[in-house]
Amino acid sequence: MRYTFNRNCQQIYKTEKKALSFVILFAITLSFLLFPYSCIKNKVITEEITETNYVTKKDVYLYNDIIEKTIIDEIPAFVKIKTYEKSTLIINRSKNKTYYKTDFNKNSGWVDSLYLASLEQDKKES
Repeated sequence: MRYTFNRNCQQIYKTEKKALSFVILFAITLSFLLFPYSCIKNKVITEEITETNYVTKKDVYLYNDIIEKTIIDEIPAFVKIKTYEKSTLIINRSKNKTYYKTDFNKNSGWVDSLYLASLEQDKKES
């Protein structure tokens, strides 16, 4: 009787162990397949906007690309610039950075919106 009981328990243990290993393998495979979609980093959303005037609050770098951030030129403080394209860089779910495309000294590039102040033109009613 003891032999039969030990043999039955061992068979049940082996089948449970196979089922558990299959579930773990399936979960690991599924997590690797879904991982690229759960972590969105450095995704860029670009939109064309109407030409907008800004003033730089302090010295600002003009970047060639917003992901690599290669500096093309430096724009001094309190300079009026015109922007014609807006781009948002998604770093992670809580952090987003906005950049504006502008031309300065015959160079076209991106400026961080953190250092820009909007110019509101006063409309006079006639």
